[in-house]
Amino acid sequence: MGKILIAPNHEEINGPLIFLAGPTEGVHDWQSEAIGFFQINPNISVASPRRGIEKQSDIGGKKYREQFEWERLYLEYAARHGVVMFWLPKSAENIEQSSYAHTFLFELGEFVTRYSSEKFRIVVGIEKEFPEERFIREMLAFKIPDVPISNNLNDTCGRVLEMAIGLR
Repeated sequence: MGKILIAPNHEEINGPLIFLAGPTEGVHDWQSEAIGFFQINPNISVASPRRGIEKQSDIGGKKYREQFEWERLYLEYAARHGVVMFWLPKSAENIEQSSYAHTFLFELGEFVTRYSSEKFRIVVGIEKEFPEERFIREMLAFKIPDVPISNNLNDTCGRVLEMAIGLR
């Protein structure tokens, strides 16, 4: 496999990068599952913003800024030289729906807006029971109809891998 980048570690990337965009708190560790899926290809690197055991909400000050800058760097690299995978899993914890995945949804909205002019490679997957799943599916189908939307993590990873292999 190519490189596996886990925030906040930096490495130079040459070749396609898959960025795993999605919630990191209140959800099972789907990022590790996705990394395992992509390990079958030695030419593709993967960036995951999920930091080991540290909760994102516990990150403050300098570490917060470091995390933010890391995510922006590799998210933008993947947008230009790879695939951005947006995975919307249902919550694994009892979290108020209005606060679950709220920063991630902002990022998804940004990329949906940018997609019409930049046409980078993105794949979206939405698990049943994700808050406002129906609305999000309808909005994505309306705003970015040519972007595939999957229903489970394996299908989402499969579509991402097909796109990434085509870049090599």
